[in-house]
Amino acid sequence: MKAKSTSVFSLVAMTIALSVPPTLAIAQSPTYYIGYVEMLEAWRTGNVAFTLAVSGVPCNGQFILNKLDDETKNLYAMLVAAKAADRTVKVYFTGCGPAEGVSGTNYAQINYLYLN
Repeated sequence: MKAKSTSVFSLVAMTIALSVPPTLAIAQSPTYYIGYVEMLEAWRTGNVAFTLAVSGVPCNGQFILNKLDDETKNLYAMLVAAKAADRTVKVYFTGCGPAEGVSGTNYAQINYLYLN
């Protein structure tokens, strides 16, 4: 009887497996840009905007570090160091959004910054 229940289980499992349409496993890598810091500006509000010497950056072409984001000071220090040392940075982009305290313009919101 055990062999029969095992074969019924195998038949049910195979039926379920074949009834699910095949899908491709697509790994989505985060969007990032690599380039030299071209423009770097610190606003009176505490925000920091910057551009890279690359094309295709969405929004208005500028990245933003908002004042109230936890790591703004650290990221700003890395950008200053990269610019001073003439080194590239790798910026992971998460989407377009407003700069803190500013309405009407969207900036590229960053998730992570890596000094190359």
